Amino acid sequence: MGSAYLATKAHILLVEDNAADAWLFQDLLAKTGVEHNLTVIDDGEDASAFLDRAAQGDKQLLPDLILLDLNLPRKSGMEILKEIKQTAPLQSIPVLVLTSSGSDRDVNSAYASGANAYFRKPVGLTKVEELIDLIAKCWLQFACLPPRNGVPAR
Repeated sequence: MGSAYLATKAHILLVEDNAADAWLFQDLLAKTGVEHNLTVIDDGEDASAFLDRAAQGDKQLLPDLILLDLNLPRKSGMEILKEIKQTAPLQSIPVLVLTSSGSDRDVNSAYASGANAYFRKPVGLTKVEELIDLIAKCWLQFACLPPRNGVPAR
């Protein structure tokens, strides 16, 4: 079942303000071999506006998967997560929190707000590579994602 199992390329939204992390995640996702389109947004307000446009009718913008940092400029990832899970066209999109915070409060709050998974950014290139590979395999190869624009992601 590899990437050929996908009916369409998965659209991933990465909301990450650290340019080095965003570049690394983008590079490592490309190396997984899973076909995807990646949109990177580095600001909470911009991410919120992007998702609002998608929810209001620009269905081509709707992501299949969201990787969300919590510590963002202008609007926190937690605020964005809550908005996603309270907006009908966005609610079913899996949101994976990928952040440096490992506090119990953040973990509990993220899950209570509807996060599908919470990952603390690992230290070291090998561990980051393992995590991105795991995310790609689990969420883009094997998980059944909700339809986008009425077309199943697989």
